[in-house]
Amino acid sequence: MVIIWKRLGKFSKIGRRLIIRIVAFSSLVTLVITAIQLMMEYRAQRADLDTLLEEVQVFLPQMAASVWIFNDEQVTLGLEALVHLPAIERASIVTSNGEVRWKVRAGNGEDQVERVYPLTFNDRGTEQRIGTIHIGASLDAIHQRVLSQGITILISNAIKTFLVTAFMFFLFHTMVTRRIFDLATHVEHLFVPPATTNASMLEVTDAPGEPDDEIKVLREGFDALSRRLLMAARDLQDSNADLQRENEERKLAEQRLVLSVAELTETNVELERMTYVTAHDLREPTRSLANFSQLLERECGPVINEKGAEYLAFIRTEATRLYEEVNDLLNLKSFGRDTLNLQTVDCTKVVNGALLAVKPLIDQKQAIIEISDLPTLTADGAQLNRLFQNLLANALKYVPGTRQPEITLTAHQTPEAWRFEVRDNGIGIEEKYHAYIFEAFRRLHTRDQIPGTGMGLAICKNIVANHGGLIWVESSSDQGTCFAFTIPFGKD
Repeated sequence: MVIIWKRLGKFSKIGRRLIIRIVAFSSLVTLVITAIQLMMEYRAQRADLDTLLEEVQVFLPQMAASVWIFNDEQVTLGLEALVHLPAIERASIVTSNGEVRWKVRAGNGEDQVERVYPLTFNDRGTEQRIGTIHIGASLDAIHQRVLSQGITILISNAIKTFLVTAFMFFLFHTMVTRRIFDLATHVEHLFVPPATTNASMLEVTDAPGEPDDEIKVLREGFDALSRRLLMAARDLQDSNADLQRENEERKLAEQRLVLSVAELTETNVELERMTYVTAHDLREPTRSLANFSQLLERECGPVINEKGAEYLAFIRTEATRLYEEVNDLLNLKSFGRDTLNLQTVDCTKVVNGALLAVKPLIDQKQAIIEISDLPTLTADGAQLNRLFQNLLANALKYVPGTRQPEITLTAHQTPEAWRFEVRDNGIGIEEKYHAYIFEAFRRLHTRDQIPGTGMGLAICKNIVANHGGLIWVESSSDQGTCFAFTIPFGKD
């Protein structure tokens, strides 16, 4: 049993736990069954003793006759005959006056059962009570036999438990432990590098006569899993090699991209500088051209024919338009983040200043302007003035002449920012153009239809972006337009 236990403990913890439970359960069952058997045996032997004691009464008439005549020899022989019966160790007769006249003892058992029977004699038709007979039976013999039988049963059951346990171990080792141990051996191949592992190393060979049971299904599943793991490991190696190669290519591409971005940034800076310089250099000549064309018209108007006057008016108009575009281009550059001058600004005063700038257009179109309560916040006052001026002018220009302009300017507080809205009842903007109207020089109508340089909304976008906000349009064709923008509290 010790050898089996050591071997079982070495190869199978499951088997060891199974054997412990089998032995424990078998021992419990053995103890219960043995206790039941011993109890039943004890009761049977007690019943036999009680029957024997009842049968003693057949001797009573003969014993009573011997006692009547005081035949000591016959009485003594009768008592000795009783004590020679199984389990009876003593017998005595007590006369009617309480005297123990005859007594025979054959043992000294401690645990005894005593029976008392009356002795009567028929004297000329009259029943005479002449005494009592006391018989004592020992239970020691019964206890000894029961104990002996209990030991025998326990030993036999222990032998049976040992044999069953050994047989169970043999079956478990043959059907489970050995096969799982073989399977576990092959698991180690999973830790071998895939480059040195082939599919045959991961397959468990069927043992001769191996049953088609759950462990075989497990082994087959393990074989399939092992092959898949091997293929997956090899695919992973290939993928890692591809990823490493792609990573190297990506790093090279990133380096080229960084160089390209640096070159593009440098080009943009140079382009902005050239644009600013060019626009700055063009502004004065175009203004001079417009001024001198006006001067020429005023001084030489009488001597210029009608055709010349028309040409001169065209020169003045185009010079003025070019001056405005150059000026807006310079403004677009000037409204940058690096020029932001933050201070506490009363938006009501800012809007009033913007209204003064567009007052001629308001009076011309007899527009109705409604302004709600506006907040005081931290911003660049000059930039906000230009922002409101551009949005109000844009709203006035895009209301057709057959319609009286109605413009509302509102502000309300959101969890993150102040939100402003400039809403009109103009011709509206189709949704497909919403993404383009904030681009520089982007126009949806010709200058003959609606005057302007195409820079106003681009300047608005720059100003809002400088303050960390967003600007967008909500509109549809002929349904009016709402320009909304936010100024975050971070700037407040």
